[in-house]
Amino acid sequence: MRIAAGLAAAVLSLSLGSPLIAAGPAPVAARPPDAAPVPRRLSLAELRERFGSPEDKYVTVKGVELRYRDEGEGPVLLLLHGSRSTIRAWDGVAARLKDRYRVVRFDMPPTGLSGPLSDEAVAAVGSPENLVAGFLDALGIDKANVAGMSSGGTLSYYFAAGYPDRVENLILANTPSNPVPTLKVETPPALAAAIARFKQTGIEGMDFWSNYLGGLYGEKDRLDPDLVEYYYETNLRVNEPNPRGLHALTAN
Repeated sequence: MRIAAGLAAAVLSLSLGSPLIAAGPAPVAARPPDAAPVPRRLSLAELRERFGSPEDKYVTVKGVELRYRDEGEGPVLLLLHGSRSTIRAWDGVAARLKDRYRVVRFDMPPTGLSGPLSDEAVAAVGSPENLVAGFLDALGIDKANVAGMSSGGTLSYYFAAGYPDRVENLILANTPSNPVPTLKVETPPALAAAIARFKQTGIEGMDFWSNYLGGLYGEKDRLDPDLVEYYYETNLRVNEPNPRGLHALTAN
């Protein structure tokens, strides 16, 4: 297993939707705090109706239903998104690389449009890296170039450690290796206020997502208001059991 400099540069430079490295909290024109009444949460069926695409496919791995996309031909490039995100985070990368690679990606369950995680399914899969292996098995893929963003990067190196013979190249972006709570990152006042409102309402409003995403972009013009709304709506999904049952974590 090695790092392919050309492929890594292409993936890192093309990543859209999930920021890579921030120069510091970038001010974003935050939308006004959500007014009462508090919006209701959305069911998985409603989210699939709203955000599903003809390009979407579904596969079940040991009782876990995954929404995925499989595009292009050539060497396999597996893209693993970060927490709170979906496969949309990789749209820019997939669009530019699918003429040279077979680009595959899935929504980490139980987020995005993938199915819920029952206790039985979590036990059957066993670990996040086993889920990745099962996904590749279902698609008939023996080996892949693996690129991961944020917690998707954590999952990538877990997978590479557990299944080294299945990883051709490993590409990591903005990936934590230590417990996030120990980083002692200062929360900007606007985001802190949005978090306080979330604790009162149980809903992360548009103000939260504007400030959360805005603080991760080095250039505020890169943050599309439509993307803020997308994160807001997809994260209105009803509370699921085992929300991080198969997420790669740096600490429990």
